[in-house]
Amino acid sequence: ENYRPQCTMAPKAKLGAALEGVDGKETMALGEAAVRLLLGEDSGRPEDGRVVASLAGAIAGACREGLPDEEVAPYLRSEHLLPPGAADRVAEALKANRPRVQRALDEASGSTCLPRLGSATWRLDVVRKGGDRGVEPVFHVSLADVRGEGLSSFACNMEEMQDLVATLKDACLSMGRNETFGA
Repeated sequence: ENYRPQCTMAPKAKLGAALEGVDGKETMALGEAAVRLLLGEDSGRPEDGRVVASLAGAIAGACREGLPDEEVAPYLRSEHLLPPGAADRVAEALKANRPRVQRALDEASGSTCLPRLGSATWRLDVVRKGGDRGVEPVFHVSLADVRGEGLSSFACNMEEMQDLVATLKDACLSMGRNETFGA
């Protein structure tokens, strides 16, 4: 009952204000300290604890959102009200250690690291069957993650494609129902 956390997080507006007058070198050091905190390493000076903990939370949020490196700084500016220069330095600190930070966050949450779907492309080929049996459509589908890296490619016929589309529509409807209950 007398427990006081060593590192409390500052509200978003205060985090941005705390970094307003800080030079680029110091902001980079704070960003690196936040990354070290997420990695379970020594995060630096105790007097910076609140800012470092808040930056670590902001960095974790960017990772949780699955943002590509180029979208981290705009996220930090808009969602955590960091000044532009500070957001750029913190994003640089994350970029240098992104795989390690992502693994540490995945381990801490006990989840597997599933990639986030960024795009799906498809092509339709029509295969002519022999005799009077007509034509058979074959869909070629390719999935890529938010970074544009290929996740999977597969081919399916019309019935399989309709099943896939129906399953995805069911998932969307289910999500809609869950949002209604959660509101």
